[in-house]
Amino acid sequence: MRTKVLMLLCFLTSMRINSLAAQQEHREEEAEQLFSLQPKQWNGRVIEVKGGPESVIWVVQLSDLHFSVHQPDRALDFKKIVGPALQMINPSLVLITGDLTDGKSKDLLVMKQNEDEWLEYQNIIEDVVKRSGLDKNIFYDLRGNHDIFGVPVVGGSFDFFSKYSINGQLARRGNVNSVTLEKFFQLNMQQIPSGSAKNCSFGAPSAEEFWEWEMGDWRKSRAMRIMAIDRGHVSYLDIDFKSGAKKTIVLPTFPLDSRFMSTSSWHQKYECQHMVPSSYETIRALVFSVSPIVSVVARIYDARPGTLNIVLETPMTKVVVDMSRGDFYAAPWNHKAFDDPSPDRFWLQIEVIDIMGRSTLSELRPFSVNGLTTKISWTWKEFFVMGCQWAELYYPIFWSVIYLMLSILLIPRLLLLFSKKQYSYKSFIVEKSFFNGIAWVFQDLCRLPITWFGILGYLIYLLLFPWFIGQVFTDGEDKGYMTYMGWVVRSSNDNGNQEYIGSPDIMVVVLPHLIFVVLPATFVAGALAAERGMFKEHFLSLSGKKEDDDSGQMNKKSQVLDKQGDRRLKFYFGRRCIRKVLLVVCLGICWKHFMNCRALMKAYEMNPLFHFPGYSLAIPLLLAYTIYKTRRI
Repeated sequence: MRTKVLMLLCFLTSMRINSLAAQQEHREEEAEQLFSLQPKQWNGRVIEVKGGPESVIWVVQLSDLHFSVHQPDRALDFKKIVGPALQMINPSLVLITGDLTDGKSKDLLVMKQNEDEWLEYQNIIEDVVKRSGLDKNIFYDLRGNHDIFGVPVVGGSFDFFSKYSINGQLARRGNVNSVTLEKFFQLNMQQIPSGSAKNCSFGAPSAEEFWEWEMGDWRKSRAMRIMAIDRGHVSYLDIDFKSGAKKTIVLPTFPLDSRFMSTSSWHQKYECQHMVPSSYETIRALVFSVSPIVSVVARIYDARPGTLNIVLETPMTKVVVDMSRGDFYAAPWNHKAFDDPSPDRFWLQIEVIDIMGRSTLSELRPFSVNGLTTKISWTWKEFFVMGCQWAELYYPIFWSVIYLMLSILLIPRLLLLFSKKQYSYKSFIVEKSFFNGIAWVFQDLCRLPITWFGILGYLIYLLLFPWFIGQVFTDGEDKGYMTYMGWVVRSSNDNGNQEYIGSPDIMVVVLPHLIFVVLPATFVAGALAAERGMFKEHFLSLSGKKEDDDSGQMNKKSQVLDKQGDRRLKFYFGRRCIRKVLLVVCLGICWKHFMNCRALMKAYEMNPLFHFPGYSLAIPLLLAYTIYKTRRI
């Protein structure tokens, strides 16, 4: 039986794996005719996988290589490890999914295509293909964002992907962003049991599913993923090569890990077991090893008592076929004995011993034969990277910050103008509350009109005007300008229109500037104004002056004070600890702002005085003015 792997050239953004149980072997020709009758629907490349075992195929995925002239160890490790690993695994397909080269300067501030990195990538891949012994045609490398940055035209002089990648060398055109694995085999069909409400008849629509699995990158994790499809069941294993090459790799293909599996199709199959009985009758695993295997044993543990107690231990037998691409082991079991409403009651582990006496254990993983999924506890970093849909969160976060800043500017101003009750240090001392404290701080900010109007005007500027002008593309002569919605460039259709690009990626510029520069600067300016008011109250209480006395006269050293009061005043005036802390915070804000501007200058070849004076100078000037105005009372 032949297994076909279709590379669909479509416009999805993630790798999609569909495993479909379909027709009889003698109807395979009809399926091929179906594809030939609908070439426009599939628009893909077909790779035939020859050799058994017939029930399973597997592919390898590598991602985010980031080959860099500044980090040569990434390419050296890839050359040393990946070729022998692929020779041992012998996959049906090898996917290298994006960010093949780094395209960054040593300080990580400039992103441009580097031809030396692409030459290194081409040479390393050629060596890996040769050492693996695999057909080069089963290698597919996909373009990532690092491989397109600074490339204005696909196929142009700066599009090194089209010149040095495998897809480019093999003249594969289009964006390969989706992979579909399909199997054609036949299972004896039976009638639906009487009284069943489930549609288990042949030709009934199967549950549609879309799975997205994130994986570690080669750059930091030295990770490789093996993904297998065994009679419609999708499983995968992530291998960490940071500690070096592996002698033996074990990938259980059934039962599946209940933490990472498709549930809808499995429920459908389990509820209609008479349709696919053979897929449940054995425990199965792929074993890849550099040495001959002596024994493979499957163990099942029961976690219900609170500890793992072994309930099944059975040897697995190698599935022998005339022409095998890998070692596939199976062991019969009674799957109905493990039908349980808890998705993590039973746990599977497989031990492999090779001829050298080395023992290799698979990961201990929970399983559920009836397709229930156990909950996964994510770390905060995993949730931050994979759990947040940043493209959807960008505008809510952006407008929340804008509305917050407008509120803390406008509401205290309106209270100052129209409310009889005024908030000050005295009122805060009398009524200590969070609202009184905030109102006092920002009403004192309103009493510095140039600072208040300056911050409000800067917000309006960020909303209505370009933030800066820069060179968007590596070899682009025309400079585009950036707003909070993204870069504005001329339309690719040359119709004179303009379009936004780089959104939501532009959030890495916009949100940090608002959250770590503009918002803190507003709070610090208010705090400086409030600290001056607080010092003024202390001064008045010590000097005996009234509030309407001439403040300039208060600050003169010639003021007549009693000796004790004068010493206390000088002591407090000399300290002003809160102000000193606020000045340090101002330096931190300006340093963060300076680093942002430096990154923009190097990335887009900009001069702050010409290309983004409003963005670069407004906050430092407003803080400097506020510091100057609050130095005295």
